[in-house]
Amino acid sequence: MARLFVLALAVVALAAPAVLGISWTSCGTTADHLHVSSIQISPETPVAGGEIAVTIDGTLDEPVNAGTVSLQFLWGHVAVANKDMPLCGAVGSMGATCPVPAGAFSHKSTFTLPQDIPHGSYTGKIRAVDENNEEILCLSTLLKF
Repeated sequence: MARLFVLALAVVALAAPAVLGISWTSCGTTADHLHVSSIQISPETPVAGGEIAVTIDGTLDEPVNAGTVSLQFLWGHVAVANKDMPLCGAVGSMGATCPVPAGAFSHKSTFTLPQDIPHGSYTGKIRAVDENNEEILCLSTLLKF
């Protein structure tokens, strides 16, 4: 399931500025435990079948011992991902371990994009909650390429 998280990020990553467009919005609140300061994609112009790195930076206001990451991505009206996975598995795919300590948060994941990602409009939501069902992060995306 951690691979699905990485694939979802890959779909989002294909919407680099050189493509038709991407927008990120927080669907969370000020009470979220992870306050994202940046999401960086390298190279700036991802290529299908090529390698890409996604880095998420922010501040985590309390340690996280466990939780759940929920992914929902649509290509037009077709669901391409709708999964829940253990948070520790998702952060493990990014080189982190649980518990995730409070403080500065910076995790990078590098992977190869699929060769045949279809062009079109994608909408997505990534939501993470901790072991007490408190929201850690919620991101909504809209991308077109």
